[in-house]
Amino acid sequence: DILAAGGIERVAFQNDLKKKIQAANAVEAASIYAETGIWYDALTSLSSAIAKNPGDNDLVRERAFLLEQIGLSEAARYENQRSLRN
Repeated sequence: DILAAGGIERVAFQNDLKKKIQAANAVEAASIYAETGIWYDALTSLSSAIAKNPGDNDLVRERAFLLEQIGLSEAARYENQRSLRN
């Protein structure tokens, strides 16, 4: 069995950050979130883009890279294998 735990902390956006995210596409928004340490939203943004474009392996690889950065190596390996199958 695999068990995981975590927490979510709500953070307030600065106006300039909010404007950048609103003007960005999903990949750009994910990058902005990741740069500011907002990992949950970065993953959500990429996952939404993948759901809309399931055959886009670049998006899957981007998500794998992000998962690797946050220490989820096994999930990143799965994503990389998935991108090779498509």
